[in-house]
Amino acid sequence: MEDRLSQAHNEVQQLKASVKYYEGMIDNYKSQVMKTRLEADEVATHLERCGKENQILKDEMNKEIEAARRQFQSQLANLQQLPDILKITEAKLAECQDQVRGYERKNADLTTIISDLRSRIEHQGDTLEMVR
Repeated sequence: MEDRLSQAHNEVQQLKASVKYYEGMIDNYKSQVMKTRLEADEVATHLERCGKENQILKDEMNKEIEAARRQFQSQLANLQQLPDILKITEAKLAECQDQVRGYERKNADLTTIISDLRSRIEHQGDTLEMVR
């Protein structure tokens, strides 16, 4: 009976030691869980912050893209007018070239008339000399 009691007492001691060991392991796991939760919270906060920064960067990029698009559309609108302006300018150039050709013909005609008049003046001068 005493042996059984002693054996039961030893078993109780072993069970108490096992319980303390497992309680220590539970406490250790609890602290690891808390540590992991804190790390997870930090990572979640960091991800949230990165997400906000990413959204800000996207918004800024979209604003820059929109500004560039507006600028290019404005330049395109200016460029689209160039063919019409070029046609008008070519028409004015052709008109001016025709005018220059007309002036050159008139100048040639006037030069001929002046030459003829000089010739007449000389001839009349010679005739006047002969009459004198």
